[in-house]
Amino acid sequence: MSVVVPDGCLLVQAGMEIEHLTGGYIKAGYHEVLITEKTLQQVEVAKSQGKHLWRISSTLFSHVASDHMLTVMYGTEEEKLEAKEKYKDILAGEHVNNDLKFIKLKKDD
Repeated sequence: MSVVVPDGCLLVQAGMEIEHLTGGYIKAGYHEVLITEKTLQQVEVAKSQGKHLWRISSTLFSHVASDHMLTVMYGTEEEKLEAKEKYKDILAGEHVNNDLKFIKLKKDD
């Protein structure tokens, strides 16, 4: 999906901890930078106007303390119970370790 960020605005991408805390109401984003035809057209316009072609990106990461419990916090009690079938309570540090193992950045203990 192509995303357009209005001038003066900031795009914030949710991560896995937010997905867990909201029981999936907010999904963790997937980030991929692609060059589209529209991007190429904008590059040509910028070149013709003598503008710079820099892409500026600023990253902000936020994590729950590793010794805190990730538990579904969003929704009615019934919705929370249903969401907890998929998003079980887990320490934030254990959640991170599981993700690192899944993407092969950490070996199994």
